[in-house]
Amino acid sequence: MIDVLIITHNEAANLPHCLRSLEGWTHKVFVVDSGSTDGTADLARELNAEVVHHDWPGYARQRNWALDHLPLTQPWTLILDADELVPPGLRDALLAVAERDPRAVAENGFFVNRLTYFLDRPIRHCGYFPSWNLRFFKRDAGRYEDRHVHEHVVIDNPVGFISEPILHQDRRGLEHFYAKHNRYSTLEAREIFREIHGLRDDDGAANLTSDARWRRWLKRNVTRVVPFPGLWRFLYMYFLRFGFLDGWAGYRFCLLIASYDAMVAFKLKIILKGLANHTDSKENQAAGSQTSLAVAEGSIGPAFLSREQPRSDRVSSRSVDLPEISPPAESTPAPETIENSRRIPATVVILAHNEARQISACIRSASMFGQVLVVDSGSTDDTPEKARKEGAVVLKRPFDNFGSQRNFAVDSPEANYKWQLHLDADERMTPRLASEIMETLETKADHAGFFIASKLMLGDRWLKHAGDYPTYQMRLIHRDRCRFQAIGHGQRELATGPTQKLREPYLHYAFSKGLEAWFVKHVGYAKLEAEQALTPFDGSKLDVFSGDRVKARRMIKFISWRLPFRPFGRYFYQAFVKRGFMDGRAGFTFALMMATYEAMSLTFLKWSRSVSRSAHLNGGGPDDTSTRQDPTL
Repeated sequence: MIDVLIITHNEAANLPHCLRSLEGWTHKVFVVDSGSTDGTADLARELNAEVVHHDWPGYARQRNWALDHLPLTQPWTLILDADELVPPGLRDALLAVAERDPRAVAENGFFVNRLTYFLDRPIRHCGYFPSWNLRFFKRDAGRYEDRHVHEHVVIDNPVGFISEPILHQDRRGLEHFYAKHNRYSTLEAREIFREIHGLRDDDGAANLTSDARWRRWLKRNVTRVVPFPGLWRFLYMYFLRFGFLDGWAGYRFCLLIASYDAMVAFKLKIILKGLANHTDSKENQAAGSQTSLAVAEGSIGPAFLSREQPRSDRVSSRSVDLPEISPPAESTPAPETIENSRRIPATVVILAHNEARQISACIRSASMFGQVLVVDSGSTDDTPEKARKEGAVVLKRPFDNFGSQRNFAVDSPEANYKWQLHLDADERMTPRLASEIMETLETKADHAGFFIASKLMLGDRWLKHAGDYPTYQMRLIHRDRCRFQAIGHGQRELATGPTQKLREPYLHYAFSKGLEAWFVKHVGYAKLEAEQALTPFDGSKLDVFSGDRVKARRMIKFISWRLPFRPFGRYFYQAFVKRGFMDGRAGFTFALMMATYEAMSLTFLKWSRSVSRSAHLNGGGPDDTSTRQDPTL
């Protein structure tokens, strides 16, 4: 018989499929849970698994703790993830080994093949199949190498291979899929850093296949230094490894992995730059000072990731500042720079959720206005307390969409002024814009609202070209003449009266919470964009040749949803049509990030259309996913 080990955190959507594939032929299934809140542990017990709680120390350490402390009594141990299952063919192959006398089996462990499903389609090419993982080994023969991600079992030779595959299908949705790879890219960037600085020697540390060794060598020595690493990975997977044979699911899977490689390379550069900025001496830098490493790593993600928290879908607002990511101190203007220190008769509205790291700077930048109103959507940090300390009025409202959230502020009796300026917590007012607003309200009080451009900042670097400057949004509005309508990941303004553009921009520090948070936020935006693309609307009312820049942008977006190779088009547009190359490496990097965003949006759109078609054919509603097939059937 065989003992099975599964580690879990919020796996209620996956675990029942996994456990049912183990019924009737395994001795005992151990589920080591690290604090699930979705009923994972109860589901495991209902399906006869033995559940053990252990706080999360990291992927490899969690498995090693289980191997050291659980009562594994059978000669053979099988390691599974909750989003994997064992089909009948693999079951029979495993039992054929386990039923023999262990002393008669020369191999200490077996690599098991794995077949990944993406968007309900098997990925049989792209360089992802066959995919060998050492998952089946004799009791006490194997332990995991101490890596944060992509860890392998260390075991003495000889080892064997079982060709029947584990089936790998994560049922938690695309949003989780993208968030997981965002976290993995952060962890892998840290691992590569450690290898570069001699903090880990993986040569011979584990029984890696030649493909696995080759991939690690490439990422350590080639991918991190060549330009456009994501492009080369895509070309390799889609053409050289025949990813095109997997259809549109293969195309999008190749885009995802290419984006992942690009994120790893970019995050590694941020770590290396942060280390150089924070290390006192060349000797310490060469030695890979752990203190400097901790500071450097903070720029790419929240601080809690350095402690390898489990698979949380919400990003902490805490991270370590680095000059190139965080707003420079001088970005917060002093109120006395406004002529005569007069207060502007308007309410500044700031939408916030877990913005403790930057809410104070945002409020201070708007201190020349008569009132600051913060609409908080359930922060779990001290955002409200910090806002009140800066003199802001704090209102609370659960978030549903940006349009409703802003309308809540428009209608709020706590707002003291008819005019409102809407900012986000990562945006900053400037003295010149404040002066223009003061003058505008005195001379054009009959208007409904004013469009203001933003300057996208990467630290103290203005992305003048790649950031698509100037892009206008109506941010200064009159409460009685303007409302907001939710659309996509943002809102559309509905003004009843004349509108106009202001000359001066505000500053937008979109990366101030770290790259980890930026990607998490844009996963949500991509989902909303896809939902908006599915909503029918009259495109004839939008004129791409209109003098109205906002209408032209909306028409271009409407057309672009129907164009092939949209992610590559977005990269070309940002990097070359908009002359992002003139912003240097930062411009190319931002273009790549926006291309990744487009790839995510398209994948969400294709998936939503596929679900809708399946539900329609089977008589279900638009959210009916009952037609999704279990790959074991």
